[in-house]
Amino acid sequence: MMNLEEKVSSLETKITMLNCLLQHAVRNVPVVAHNPGSRFRIPEPKAYGGAHGAKEVENFLFEMEQYFFAANVEDEARKRFIEYNASRALQKLEHTGSVQNYVKAFSALMLDIRDMSEKDKLFTFMESLKLWARLELQRQRVINLGSAMATAECLVNFNPENQRDRQTMSSPI
Repeated sequence: MMNLEEKVSSLETKITMLNCLLQHAVRNVPVVAHNPGSRFRIPEPKAYGGAHGAKEVENFLFEMEQYFFAANVEDEARKRFIEYNASRALQKLEHTGSVQNYVKAFSALMLDIRDMSEKDKLFTFMESLKLWARLELQRQRVINLGSAMATAECLVNFNPENQRDRQTMSSPI
């Protein structure tokens, strides 16, 4: 019977050989990329039979995931609704925190909206700002979205409620 050191040495040798074989196999196997535009027919998954066993449910879910991946369903749905979802989010966007956070959120949403005119972009940006920020940008006569965003980022957050709180805290009683 082999002692412990001999067994460990034997296992280390086998692991090294398996690693070499695996690396060789990986280098020689051609990589097949998933091509969503190809015209092969993807077989539809079998209908769920209603079995209550965990293994049957897990197998069904795995089969469905593989089908949706092969059919590229998630990407198509995401691409189809990305502009709509961004427009909805833009419609709900309001300047509630810092001006910089608002500009960042607005910019991120605009990356997904392609068919909006410059006038509409500027109007939407200005209308969602807090009144004090909007008035300051109008006072500075910004004429396009780029200058409006740059000017807005330079604004110091002004909140009348915060100013009152600061004055009461700093004034001696």
